[in-house]
Amino acid sequence: MTGDVPLGQGARVGPYVVDAVVGVGGDHLTYRAIQADTGRQLALKEFKPAGWVVRAADGRALVPRAPEDAATLEKLVADIEAQNRGRERFRHPNVVAIFDVVAANGTVYLAMDRYPGQPLSALLAPGEALDRNEVDEILAPLLDGLAALHEDGLVHLDICPASLFVRRDGRPMLGRATLHPAAHRVEGRSFVLNEDDAYFAEEHFFPEIPFGPWTDIYGLSAAFYRLIAGAPPANVVKRIKETARSRPDPALAGIEGLRSQWHDELLDTLARGLAIEASDRWASVEQFRAGLDGPPGLRRAPANDRDAAEPAGEALPAPGFDHEDDGPS
Repeated sequence: MTGDVPLGQGARVGPYVVDAVVGVGGDHLTYRAIQADTGRQLALKEFKPAGWVVRAADGRALVPRAPEDAATLEKLVADIEAQNRGRERFRHPNVVAIFDVVAANGTVYLAMDRYPGQPLSALLAPGEALDRNEVDEILAPLLDGLAALHEDGLVHLDICPASLFVRRDGRPMLGRATLHPAAHRVEGRSFVLNEDDAYFAEEHFFPEIPFGPWTDIYGLSAAFYRLIAGAPPANVVKRIKETARSRPDPALAGIEGLRSQWHDELLDTLARGLAIEASDRWASVEQFRAGLDGPPGLRRAPANDRDAAEPAGEALPAPGFDHEDDGPS
């Protein structure tokens, strides 16, 4: 075993050649890579749940730390591959495109287009918030992208400031393709979540509750709470514990504290989007949008702004490790 190391420069994953690590998450690594036969630059995301797998002696394969986890990890990889296969055909100007899914090295990889820009998590310092004009400019196109994703029968499941990406030309996009559509709940075990995950709904923690568009509504509402408040809402596990003790819901209390700064339509829409129980949330993006009651900056983006997105491709500058101009990770 070689431990928690990334693939080395020059490693092959299907038709792709790894260049360097450009992103690290709890369940994945993201590499800058090149398609060998075309020279196309791309982002390659590798499913690598921290604490569960190690790199084998060959420097490529991932194997379970504990032999008894082998069957669980095999099922996870198969589920992730199957779920993401549906996204290869999906294209929208406000959603980062996945164009290939590769099973290799005992895990699964997603090949994605790269764009110049940064995630909102990198653009905003701790405690920093967006102003009203910035919210208006970002929210409407993201709603368009999320609605299209849902209309195609897909869900994102990982909406948070780190997955809300703003291109250098100002276009907002849903990024950070999901690598764990079922990973949280295999055999009742959590691979990537903990109680501090403020952007995950209760269904990420309780396997009897199904995922759906309402799950993304929660993530979007929690993300925009962070973007307007300067801090994330209380995570759903803490909220459940507090309300079970007949104490105020800390997330809803936080929204009430923003009444003097933001219009009621936005705050009321976010509050319902943050409902603990899935059945109490908006069931669709269109319902969420209607809840905003049509403030001018939050209406659907004009049709001529919803043409297919064009990736930056080979014209991108070589990024560093700070995610600048590297695209979603």
